[in-house]
Amino acid sequence: MFAIISVASEVVTDRYHPGVASLIHGIKLTITRYPNEEIKLKGLMEMGRYNKYQTEEMNEKAFNALLQVIQ
Repeated sequence: MFAIISVASEVVTDRYHPGVASLIHGIKLTITRYPNEEIKLKGLMEMGRYNKYQTEEMNEKAFNALLQVIQ
């Protein structure tokens, strides 16, 4: 999936993981409605507001907080 998405000009999906892969690769993303995935897709659309570096920074903070909890 990552290889296919990495060469796409745009990803149109109603699923979460192809959307994540699209954001990771910086590919234009269009999300269609799918009620069973609605909460995940809403979060994914919100994440589209951030660039790759901002997302990586947020992930680093989140993983560090998780590490503190489990230690």
